[in-house]
Amino acid sequence: MLFNELVLEEELQSFLEEQEIRYTKKESFLVVDSIHFASALVYRATKAGAVILNNVFVEDLVMYERRINGVVINWLPVVKEKMQVDPLSIVASYVVDATGHPAHLVRLLLKRNLPVVSPGGKLFPAQGGENGMSEAPRPFIPQEMPMDAENGERLVVEHTGEVYPGLYVTGMAAVNVGGAPRMGPIFGGMILSGLKAARLLEAALEKRCPHDPA
Repeated sequence: MLFNELVLEEELQSFLEEQEIRYTKKESFLVVDSIHFASALVYRATKAGAVILNNVFVEDLVMYERRINGVVINWLPVVKEKMQVDPLSIVASYVVDATGHPAHLVRLLLKRNLPVVSPGGKLFPAQGGENGMSEAPRPFIPQEMPMDAENGERLVVEHTGEVYPGLYVTGMAAVNVGGAPRMGPIFGGMILSGLKAARLLEAALEKRCPHDPA
């Protein structure tokens, strides 16, 4: 509702202190200035080496041998104006869909009728046509459920993970793909989801490219 404060669960206290983010404790919740919070996360991420490409749109995915290996990007004004400008590709070991409610990267797979499996075990798209007809398969589009803040905060973390080889979901994208309820103006689950995704990716990278013992 455009407020300048956001609410987190108290279990995020150590995270806020680690990021040097100021907060006020009210009962079992932590209240944080939203601008301070967002700018602190951006600062910490870029200081750690993250690169943010401004005004860039992901229009497709890079795939080698049935595995996601990057994204296809273009300038957003080019996309909006429907200009015939060739995109560029960014190759990556793993890709994370953190596009929020639309789960944009997952939908790029679904429109090709590729099988996406949520960490909760739900399969998309459904195989076969409607009513058992032998028509071409129609993608079953994932959809988040109506608001249930308490369960939503738990399920956003549970549904965070790999949904297709090389593609992970986190935050509201994980909620969408998992069919979990939205949770409104509570943000603790978003952070916990991101932290879980980071741990999963760290383990996957270690397994994929182990350090040389020498």
